Amino acid sequence: MEDFEFHNSRENSAHNLHAFPAKFPPELPRTIIRELTSVGDVVLDPMCGSGTTVLEAAQLDRIAVGVDIDPLSVLVAQIKITPVDLVAAYEELCHIVESAASRVHDDPESVKRSIASHFDEKSAQFVNYWFHPQTQLELMALIESIESCPDRLLRRFFRVVLSSIIITKTGGVSLALDLAHTRPHKAQIMSNPALKPDSAVSYRRKILRSPIQEFKRRGEINIQSISNQVVADSRCCVLRGNALGLPLADESADLIITSPPYASNAIDYMRAHKFSLVWFKYPIETLSDIRSRYIGGDSVNGFSFEPLPMEVQGIVSVLSCIDAARGKAVERYFIEIQHSLREMFRVLRRGKAAVVVIGNSVFRGVSIETASSVARIGEDAGFVTAGINSRKLDRNRRMMPIGKVHDAGSQIQNRMLSEEAVFFYKPYQEAV
Repeated sequence: MEDFEFHNSRENSAHNLHAFPAKFPPELPRTIIRELTSVGDVVLDPMCGSGTTVLEAAQLDRIAVGVDIDPLSVLVAQIKITPVDLVAAYEELCHIVESAASRVHDDPESVKRSIASHFDEKSAQFVNYWFHPQTQLELMALIESIESCPDRLLRRFFRVVLSSIIITKTGGVSLALDLAHTRPHKAQIMSNPALKPDSAVSYRRKILRSPIQEFKRRGEINIQSISNQVVADSRCCVLRGNALGLPLADESADLIITSPPYASNAIDYMRAHKFSLVWFKYPIETLSDIRSRYIGGDSVNGFSFEPLPMEVQGIVSVLSCIDAARGKAVERYFIEIQHSLREMFRVLRRGKAAVVVIGNSVFRGVSIETASSVARIGEDAGFVTAGINSRKLDRNRRMMPIGKVHDAGSQIQNRMLSEEAVFFYKPYQEAV
């Protein structure tokens, strides 16, 4: 595996159903899967995100298994490996668009009542801040039309379509300027606030378009994207679960490929995902609770600390001397990585490999040497480190929360210039 960059690669269009921050290039898992497994083997991604590894494994006739704690990640990844009837999808798309437009035009008061009953108080405050009233009207009409679809798979497919017009690199139909940023910024209105399905409102640095028209456009794109979708093995699945306690049997996987989050919420997935999940009746407080259980969270209240390998603890101690709070957050991160690696070791068959693609982080000028730290933690869990490969990040393709031009003074940019793939294997015999 000499070429680990893949900067000029072309993705299968099924990977583009939904924007997702920090996706790795499909060629990375594809190359590893081809070299280290055979047809019919079980390939696991215990932190599967939008399902890049899962889709690649399914397309290579492996049994793909994904696990993720984030409900939007699970939804998107499930759709990627579940064939959809294209004719039925297009017919349903036309029906949803027509039905939603009719409701907005003919009975807007009924839709407003649906909005009022759809959200709890805190979620309503969030929606009212980030979504124009007319946008809310159209999104609610779309939601109701989607949920009335009798086909469960098509309902899930069109939830992904709806989410993909909300969460985009330019903020989609919300008032967020860029949901790839760590903190989204709100656009300010510049023209007539009236928004109709066939018009657009101009905001500072943003044109706010009709959700119904955007849904139709995006729906057609996504249907085309899955036109060459493979029929995955019926045993392929994506499960909602936690990498710290995998819902899988001992020694059930032939290969693990995964990419854990950055330390200390450097990329806050839920900050963007809640913009669409709140429309699927996930209360904002529930989403905050899910976020608190992500690996790499920055809260340490009530967290149960435990020993780390001496070398890793030494890095944490150096950082803690400069920034005690950040040191504790990084310590939490490595402890959670420790638990996840123990789980990976448990579910992996003997003599098989696990590949952990991890980004380096620098806090207060201190490199936490993520790859070597993960390697050391993995060895404590029982793995043997076979090697570490480094690759430069293509920030624009990875939807990273940083710009095209490298700013040497930016902490977040300096933390996200490269990543390493740590190759482990599980020995046939336990160490004595």
